[in-house]
Amino acid sequence: MKTGKVKLILTVGNAGTGKTSNISNMLDDMNNTDVFLTSPNQTASSRLRDSLNNMDNTRLAKKLQRKTYVNFSSFDEYKATNIIIDEFGELSKIDFESLLFHVRNIKEKDGKDVNIYCYGDSHQLPPINKFGALDAIWMANRHLFNNADDSAYRNWMGQLYSNLLTKNTLNVVEDWNNTVDTIEVRTLYRNYRMERTDWEADDYDEEFYQELRNEHSFTRNYGKHLSKCLNEGWLILSPKYDRIHEANRLLANSGNCKPVNDFPFVAKKDDESDVHLNPYHTNIEDLQNNFPSIPTLDTELAGTEQYEFTCGCVVANVQGMEADRVCFYMGSEPISPMSHDFYTINNLHTGLTRGRKDWLYLGNIEDYDTMLNTPRRDARKQLELYSNNRALENMVKNACTNYFGETDLNPYQDYLMELYNLNTLGEHVEKWSKENFAIRLRDYLENNGNLPSHLRWVKYIINQSQANGRKIGGQNRKGTGRLQQQIENTLSDDVGKFKILKNDAFNLSQREFKKEHDCDRNNVRHIIEEIETTN
Repeated sequence: MKTGKVKLILTVGNAGTGKTSNISNMLDDMNNTDVFLTSPNQTASSRLRDSLNNMDNTRLAKKLQRKTYVNFSSFDEYKATNIIIDEFGELSKIDFESLLFHVRNIKEKDGKDVNIYCYGDSHQLPPINKFGALDAIWMANRHLFNNADDSAYRNWMGQLYSNLLTKNTLNVVEDWNNTVDTIEVRTLYRNYRMERTDWEADDYDEEFYQELRNEHSFTRNYGKHLSKCLNEGWLILSPKYDRIHEANRLLANSGNCKPVNDFPFVAKKDDESDVHLNPYHTNIEDLQNNFPSIPTLDTELAGTEQYEFTCGCVVANVQGMEADRVCFYMGSEPISPMSHDFYTINNLHTGLTRGRKDWLYLGNIEDYDTMLNTPRRDARKQLELYSNNRALENMVKNACTNYFGETDLNPYQDYLMELYNLNTLGEHVEKWSKENFAIRLRDYLENNGNLPSHLRWVKYIINQSQANGRKIGGQNRKGTGRLQQQIENTLSDDVGKFKILKNDAFNLSQREFKKEHDCDRNNVRHIIEEIETTN
């Protein structure tokens, strides 16, 4: 049977360079019945649909009524050979691999070619607490960057798009080799949005940030400027809600506005990410036209104690949306050392690029400079987690051979085979990637009893490796970038360590054994006895 080809076409570019317009043009040319259009989450999908519908294209709007906007879990029932993913920078690697799991069936079983069109921007918000699919592509293509070192991730982002030539062929991420045949990158440089403004800058680059800093920033009289922005319909954004609360107080105390009628948003007090449009707002119809993806709260709920009227929201609430004018509010409160991930260049950049025509910064200039020079931490942390999971997975696979002498016993491959069998039976299953296989397996082992002896031995190996990892510098200590190699070196002589462990289990006291091996002696003795009985 013929095997199809899978081509990933990655389009990257700053906000305003025409990614959504590019999607619109592509949809207009494609076969309407064979397109799967989606985003990392349902909210982002709604924003994409609203953006496309707002374009002055009647023919496209009619076609969109028949387009598919679904999460990846529903892809298998559509089996489209043209897949379009917006906000690819927000997509985690493991979620993308869950899609590839089904794409591989189309490629191998149906023998069809599949094109995956991905649109994203690494300068905006990344996946939350996960390693991104777009980050994985950059990691696999270190040769494109001047500093080919994981620790230089911030430098990568600074020079990222300038180092990419349109239609460059990129290296395929190792975990995707069985599905994706080629990756082609297309880089959008011309910023149409900035061209329509009176600003000197022609992109969201160093010139833009300096112009904003020098000519459109105010370090005092915040209440006066906030009142002006509120009256003129500016979108007020902050990195965290404590600063939005400060802006609310300044506006309420000014006496120039009434929150019930003038504040555009309503947020749930116990979950401030749950943002709605204020149904009592003076210009509610304008708000609904500007932010069609944000639902309007029912009038009977807007005045209850569960909700509060608010003049703005945090950047994460509006990623993918746009407004004519954006006010980025920081105020005068110092940045907490524990809030690093909220005050990064990605958060600043994403917030500012929601504006189409004009921008304003209210706050300390020192904080502005801090954010401008602070890369997102999670990228580096997730890179470390990625490497550490690789080391753990290798130990899981090698443990079976080292301790049982069965070279064909491989937990990860057995797991993939089990998934394959389940899939042929038509059951919906979740695929663990190599990236986090060891940790997912560990969680499974911890939450399930009556395990076969080799899986309980794997559980011990993983727990022991984590203990060693903490001793030599866990994730919250300096030097974590070397953790993978340290773990592998620490547990390199597995057979010798097993002999030591066996000897200590029968000769050391419970307290001595616990201190030496950081685990319970009786449990280990039980496992050792089962292993020797099995062999």
